[in-house]
Amino acid sequence: MSTTIRRRVLALMAALPTILTTAPGVAAETAPLPGPALVTPTATLDSALTCSADVATATKTPILLITGTIESPLQSWSWGYQKVLRAQGHPVCMVSLPGGGTGDMQTTVEYVVNAIRSVHTTAGRKISLVGHSQGGLLPAWALKYWPDLGDYVDDAVFLDAPVNGSDLGRVCDFTHSCPGIAWDIMPGSSWTRALTRTPLAVSTSVTTIGAGNTDLVVPGGVATKLNGASNFVVGNLCPGRFVSHLDMLADNAAYELTMDALTHAGPASWSRVSGTACSRTYFPGVDTAAKTSYLDLIGDVIDLVFAADWIPAEPPLRDYAIGLDGDTNLSLNKPVTTSSNQSASYGGSKAVDGSYGTRWSSASFHALNWIYVDLGATKTVTGVQLGWEKAYANDYSVQAWDGAAWRTVYSTGSGDGGNDFIPLADVSTRFIMVQMTYRGSGYGNYSLWEMTVAGH
Repeated sequence: MSTTIRRRVLALMAALPTILTTAPGVAAETAPLPGPALVTPTATLDSALTCSADVATATKTPILLITGTIESPLQSWSWGYQKVLRAQGHPVCMVSLPGGGTGDMQTTVEYVVNAIRSVHTTAGRKISLVGHSQGGLLPAWALKYWPDLGDYVDDAVFLDAPVNGSDLGRVCDFTHSCPGIAWDIMPGSSWTRALTRTPLAVSTSVTTIGAGNTDLVVPGGVATKLNGASNFVVGNLCPGRFVSHLDMLADNAAYELTMDALTHAGPASWSRVSGTACSRTYFPGVDTAAKTSYLDLIGDVIDLVFAADWIPAEPPLRDYAIGLDGDTNLSLNKPVTTSSNQSASYGGSKAVDGSYGTRWSSASFHALNWIYVDLGATKTVTGVQLGWEKAYANDYSVQAWDGAAWRTVYSTGSGDGGNDFIPLADVSTRFIMVQMTYRGSGYGNYSLWEMTVAGH
């Protein structure tokens, strides 16, 4: 980043406190809050949220703006949505993503969960959300897994958010090492499949607006469609129109749909949008000079990606996302039986101890190996996650004991290691086994960091 640009950013960030005030944190609770516990310190989460001073007193709905990857709130919103919404009398809050949002979204989402709760508590009423890119993925995940949030959010609008993944993430197939966010947005990633496994079922009205033939979210339209939401594609509504991923922050058609959602009951409706929505490029009130300055600036801060933690595989799903709502890790510290062990230090119990620092390893040079866990009683299993060490299986099956024999509930001949997320359709069993029949690496054994069985 050039010295001039860096000085400009620092100066603008220094001026930000005169526009925004740090939002108060969520009041201390005597009982645990619904959903997964947040592991990021509350003070850290609170420091990432800034709000206008009128959240508690304004008559209009507070709006929480959530940025995308590598974007700052100043770059994304100050020249457009924040400026216009403030002029309309809406309180506006914005949340900054840690590390520019380059890490695993399962950690980053905690900033959004805390922000929603905090703004709702301060306002004493429902709020609405507008998110761009990853800023749409995070609230979708938050609404899915934190059950209290649906009661706090009236409308949620996601601008060009690749809820089904983006082909851009496939670069990890070639680099074999990527920041967490890149692994998360790969089509078919565990994160994407967990998010879209069931339709989003919340009281919040959700609207997605994709660009269509965009430069970063590919394939356009398909990538941004979320079951349980009202879905729109600018390229379809305005034939022949090309809108870049970043220009969705200023596009007039996307803005009119957004405002329709925010100002009417339920999600957006194209029938209510003005007939001139497609004839204007940017929405009224956009500071085009500032827009150009800030969005060009994003190209300079892409070095954040190279400063991020690059990891060799997609981060494993947290226990709460492997099964369905309310499910738990049924295999944690349960009895395990294996076909063989490399040594006593690599016994089967290491695969169910909840740690990715210990592992089970089979004896070497046996093509067929297996490991099964006793859940203690008959349970309903809804998902399995296998965290392979480098010695992974190319051919393997997941089997359930039906009281008389092992029954295959999943099999593959194209395993590629890393973390395998396997959704299951309510399998009733006490025992779950992974049977490995062909090695996928040059190692002579099989090895699992963790074998997580989710259900109830």
